[in-house]
Amino acid sequence: MNINGLVTQEEREILSGEFQKVFNTFARSFTVFKAPIVQTLVSPSLVPQGTFGFGAAPVQTQEIFIPVSQNFSGVIRYYSHKHLGQMMPIQDTNTLTPVGQVQIQVMADAYNYIESGQTDLFSFDQKNWYFAGRGQAYPFLGGLYYKYQLAPKT
Repeated sequence: MNINGLVTQEEREILSGEFQKVFNTFARSFTVFKAPIVQTLVSPSLVPQGTFGFGAAPVQTQEIFIPVSQNFSGVIRYYSHKHLGQMMPIQDTNTLTPVGQVQIQVMADAYNYIESGQTDLFSFDQKNWYFAGRGQAYPFLGGLYYKYQLAPKT
């Protein structure tokens, strides 16, 4: 069913604005960690190089890992279906959630960051999470939101 034919442009703008308010009301902060940048530092040899490397001091290398992360806001949903297999407690709460049943809804800026390069993990609620499925686009009255299914990183 195409909702665009059921509402006028003015109603669509009102509903879209209200949906944005709801998103902002329930949005929480989370951090997306990308693969770290690796810089290799090579210290120059203090002894002059000999012929074909003979008589040269060993080259010392050091790798520096620079973490890459960015904070975003999104709606995080813990599903609390009972009796769906393996359950895990959510720290500092009195609830259980099925393993892999955490969904995060984000806007386009977070989606673009997550999809560019290698995303290692998500961090929120003092826990690390990884992808349990591909991101799915959810258009709503001209706005575009994306949802990811996440599982706890053990």
